[in-house]
Amino acid sequence: MSQVAVVIPAYNEADLVGATVTAAAALPGVDVVVVVDDGSRDATADVAGQAGAAVLRHARNRGKAAAMETGAEAVRLLDQREPGAGARHLLFLDADMLPDTDDFLERWLDLIGSAAPAVAFGGYSLDQAPKLPGNAVHRALALRRRALTLLHIFSMGLKSGL
Repeated sequence: MSQVAVVIPAYNEADLVGATVTAAAALPGVDVVVVVDDGSRDATADVAGQAGAAVLRHARNRGKAAAMETGAEAVRLLDQREPGAGARHLLFLDADMLPDTDDFLERWLDLIGSAAPAVAFGGYSLDQAPKLPGNAVHRALALRRRALTLLHIFSMGLKSGL
């Protein structure tokens, strides 16, 4: 299995980033976790570093996309220093998004290996999405994903005569 670098863009996530870094570092195949502190005013960078992440900081908030670019570029530079190892896969996690299951990364790597997509996006599962007003969109997308999965399973059963 190719090595995986986890990139976590973070802004004022001191309360949650440590648990996410710890969970990401424990995923099979992950050899580096990079947190890009996007100008936080709290202890996000310190907590991420204490949890074992390599931490990069933006002096001011530049937005999630800029933080993701910074993290990806850092991994690219790391890969250049280790030319024999090949390029790592990149897994982007939100600072407040813990992997759902132990086989979380293996499922994504299987998808990448079999379907060879240019990019794969994931999100909260319905069980994990926080029940807070600010996370209503996450919950709605997770509910939609669960409904589509069940519909697909049901339609496959009909096609096979079950």
